[in-house]
Amino acid sequence: MGFISFRKFKKKNIFVFASILLSYFMFQSEYYSEFYYDCKNVNSPNLFSLYFSFMFLGCFIFGGNYYFLFERIKKNIPKNNNQNKAKKENNEKKSLTSDLLYNEEENNIYVPIKYFIFSAFLELLSNFFSYSLAFDFIDIESKMLLDGFIIIFIKLFEKFIFKNELYKHQIISMILLLCLLIMGIVIREKYLENIILDNFNINNDIQEIIKETYKLKIKSHLIIIYLIFALSGNIASAFSICFDNWLMKKKLCTPFRLLFFKGLFGFIPSFSIQILLFVFLGERRRILGKNSEMPEELNIIEMIKRLSFPISSFKSFKNIFIIILYFILVGFYQISIITTNNKFQPEFVGFVVLIASGLSIITNESVNIYYFGNEKIFYLIPLAFFIISLIAALIICEVIILHFCNCDKYTNKNIDKRGTIEVNESFSKYIEDQFKDERVGIEDLSNDSQENSGN
Repeated sequence: MGFISFRKFKKKNIFVFASILLSYFMFQSEYYSEFYYDCKNVNSPNLFSLYFSFMFLGCFIFGGNYYFLFERIKKNIPKNNNQNKAKKENNEKKSLTSDLLYNEEENNIYVPIKYFIFSAFLELLSNFFSYSLAFDFIDIESKMLLDGFIIIFIKLFEKFIFKNELYKHQIISMILLLCLLIMGIVIREKYLENIILDNFNINNDIQEIIKETYKLKIKSHLIIIYLIFALSGNIASAFSICFDNWLMKKKLCTPFRLLFFKGLFGFIPSFSIQILLFVFLGERRRILGKNSEMPEELNIIEMIKRLSFPISSFKSFKNIFIIILYFILVGFYQISIITTNNKFQPEFVGFVVLIASGLSIITNESVNIYYFGNEKIFYLIPLAFFIISLIAALIICEVIILHFCNCDKYTNKNIDKRGTIEVNESFSKYIEDQFKDERVGIEDLSNDSQENSGN
C-alpha cells in the first residue's frame, strides 16, 4: 500500500460529473451575458438576475414532472376491496395521523410541510445574498472565487449543527483550503490594485473599464459590503445543502418530492420580490461600457436592484431563446445537484461548486490571455490554486485517502470495515456461547441419565 489511494469509481459518480459540467456552463453563461452587457454594449439577457426566481421555477417544473410521473404513480395502482376499505377508514383518521412520519394510508413517508417551507426559505436567503451583490461582470468572477468557502462551511455545519464527526484528515485539508482561498482573494485584490495604479503594461478598453469601476467601488465603500453579502450567501447556501441532505437521509424525503415543494413554496415569494423591486426601483443601470455614464457614487440600492426582474431582457427573440436554454440548464442543474446531495455526503455538493468555480476562472483567464494579451502569470496562478484546492477537496470528500499519520483510520470506508468486523466478532462470540450452553446442557442431561441408570 502506498501513501495515497483513490476511492473506487461507482456508477453514481456520474451525477457528480454531471453537476460539475452543468454548474460550469451555468457560471459561464451568467458571466458572459454580463460581460457583453457591461463591456460590449450588447443587449444580452440578464441571466444572473433571472436565476433568483428561475431556480425555484426549475425545481417546481422539473422536480414536479418526475415526482408526479414516477414517484406518485405508485399511489394510483389499483388495490383490492379490503385495501380500499382500510384506506377509507384511515382517511377518516387523517387529522390524527397528520403529524406522523409514516403515513400508512398512502404507504408513503410523510414529511411535515414546515420542512419544505424552511428549505425554500434557506434557498431564498442564499439567493438573496448571492445574486443581489454583483453589479458588473467583475464581481461574478470574484463570487466564483468566494464560492470555494461553501465546502468549509458545510463541514462546520455537519459537525456543530447536525452532529456528524469531523476527522483529522478533513480538518487538515480544510485548513489548507482556507489558506489557499484567502491567498487567492488577496492576490486577486492585489492584481486589481495594480491595474488601478497602472503597474501593468496592459492597454485595452476592458482593462480601462475595470480600472474606472474599481475606483468607483473603493470610493463608494462597497468592497466590505460585497464581502459580507458573499460570505452570508455562502453560509446560507451551506446550511441549505446540509438541511436538504438531512431531510432526505434522516426524514426519508425523496429528492424530487423535495424539489417540487421547494419550488412550490419558493417561486411565488422570489418572483414577487423581483417584480416589486422592478416596480419601485426599476432595472439595474449599465454603469460600464462606452456609451454609459459613470455615476459619481454607488450605494447598496444598486446592489439590491440587481434582483429586479429584467423585463428588458425579453425584448428580442434571440434573448428569449437564450433565456429558455438557460432555464432548461438551471432545471437540469437542480436535478443533478439534488441527486448528488441525496447519494453522497453534503460536502460533495460543495466540491461541485468549488471545481466548477475553479474551472470557470481558469477559462476566463485563458480568454483574457488569448484576446487581451494578459501576461501568462495570471493564468498560471489560478491554475496552481485550482490544482491544490482540488486535491484538498478530494481529501475532504475521501476520494483521495492518505495512508500516513493515521489519516485513513477514520475514513468512512475503514469505519464501516471496523464496524463489520466488530459485528462479525460479536456474532461469532454469540454463536460460540450458544454452542457452549447447548453442550453443557447435553452433558448435564447425559450425567442425569447415567445417575438414573446406576440407581
